[in-house]
Amino acid sequence: MGAIALLLWWSDVRGAEATLHAFDLPAAAARTSLRRFATQAKREIIFPVESVDGVTTNAVKGEMTAREALDQMRAAT
Repeated sequence: MGAIALLLWWSDVRGAEATLHAFDLPAAAARTSLRRFATQAKREIIFPVESVDGVTTNAVKGEMTAREALDQMRAAT
């Protein structure tokens, strides 16, 4: 799952790290949770679906940057 961080494409990188978003993502299959993450982070992401098959992400809840949420989602996966 660490490779996913490299495969993310942010529609607007400038200022994205400082923006806080409210995340409420249950633990789920990565394919589903990454799509929900993109919606809640208000960002477009691209990832090869096959690369996340069988991966379950962690739950994330709270106000944080997109990077912090992504780090929590993929910790120890």
